[in-house]
Amino acid sequence: MVNSYPFPTCPTLVARNLAASTLWYMEGLGFRLIFSTADGCDEPLFSHLRWAESSDLVLTAEDPQVALAGARGLGVTLRFAVPGSVDELAAKARAYGIEILSGPVDRLWKAREMVVADPDGYHLAFIGRMLGELPVEAEAEAELLVEKAVVTAV
Repeated sequence: MVNSYPFPTCPTLVARNLAASTLWYMEGLGFRLIFSTADGCDEPLFSHLRWAESSDLVLTAEDPQVALAGARGLGVTLRFAVPGSVDELAAKARAYGIEILSGPVDRLWKAREMVVADPDGYHLAFIGRMLGELPVEAEAEAELLVEKAVVTAV
């Protein structure tokens, strides 16, 4: 029995230039290449990329026999959680030449966000904590300390 590649449940995007798009995601944003195949050809057929655990993306080469007209991904934005600083990621993206469509900007729901478009026009949002906001774990610990201080002061 031949085992097939274990594709994760994740978005798959069709890229006009798979090699260039793969490099864009890796060098410009920090995705890691998990697997790529050329299937005996000079050009790869797909690239399996990972932003973080359980946060994957697959790029496939455009099939020359299937014409995809118009803009890609209209109305869809893929969201990726940023464990560190959204501003540092924005600086890295700019240094690579990536145009930032929006942000980094603070949102009403206490998130800091930036949005970019990949070489094929797919929109990607990168979301992290607002500047000065504590991580969820640290915020819970801080609230517990305040509760203890109030109980002790009474």
